[in-house]
Amino acid sequence: MITLLVVAVCLFVLGLLFGKRFGVLVLALAAGLVMSQYMSIMLEAISAPYINQYADYVPVALVILPSAILLLFSKGRHRRIIARGVHAAVYAVAGLVFVIAAPSTPVSLSGNFPLITHNIGIVMTALIAMATLETTFGEASKKKAVEEPKK
Repeated sequence: MITLLVVAVCLFVLGLLFGKRFGVLVLALAAGLVMSQYMSIMLEAISAPYINQYADYVPVALVILPSAILLLFSKGRHRRIIARGVHAAVYAVAGLVFVIAAPSTPVSLSGNFPLITHNIGIVMTALIAMATLETTFGEASKKKAVEEPKK
């Protein structure tokens, strides 16, 4: 549980620092979930002899990695702190939900959130719908108009 909360806090801080819109990042988390479904067993088998104590974190890394890469390169930055905070919070919650939903995530990491685990399909559908709508219709904050000096 502590690991998931640390992941959520890190995602919130990254989202707040970079100020990106959450739509593309949440869709990248969904892509990471799909990638985790197909690749986590193979990567755990390959990496188990080398990093045996960290093999449980492979699905978490596979879910978060695409959104972390897009966090650096996506457009749509917010300048106002309130918008940044809201988008960072949605991104952190989505990261927490998608990590819990990954099929290879150990129960020790996901067993402490029964509200999320019992309604995972509804929560994921709502997050993906919000991200799609935000990507389609949302706009980044406008830059402040530079005032011309008075003569």
